[in-house]
Amino acid sequence: SIYDKCVPNPGVEDIVGIAQAFFENDCDGAVGFGGGGPLDAAKGGAALIAQQRTFSDFDIQRDSGKFVAETCRKFFSHANDTKGYLEAVPTVAAIPTTAGTGSDGGKSAVICDPDGVKVVFGHPKLMPAVAALVPQFTEKMPARLTAATGIDAMFHSLEAYLVPTDIMVNRDGMSLQ
Repeated sequence: SIYDKCVPNPGVEDIVGIAQAFFENDCDGAVGFGGGGPLDAAKGGAALIAQQRTFSDFDIQRDSGKFVAETCRKFFSHANDTKGYLEAVPTVAAIPTTAGTGSDGGKSAVICDPDGVKVVFGHPKLMPAVAALVPQFTEKMPARLTAATGIDAMFHSLEAYLVPTDIMVNRDGMSLQ
């Protein structure tokens, strides 16, 4: 099954759509194909699938077109939880079509909440089990997008190397590669 409605800055609507397609089609995993948005949406969908929530919990408010804020807060509070909510995460695979996000090699994702605020969450089980890096996917990108994603990759690397943190124990080696 293919969920093809993902936007560049995915929101809760996208991860719910991915989870819904997963359950309706008896899928085994989630594959993100595209830039950082679709890759992060696949991780968010996998996190939602692991929580095994009912879709009525994530229904759209018809009058505003936004998801219920309280439900969104519940999701994000569990997405970072270490108490076993994410033990049943389905396999996540990543096929990036840009060079800059690093989402294909990380356990974190960025999803916009109903107010458009970017929320970062992560869990070791959200690290893609497979990342297919196909250079041909980037060959026909516009020059500006190629430059922007290259600069993005460079700054992600500098950030990982320069910012002191215990979150990523192998960050120095990865950022220097």
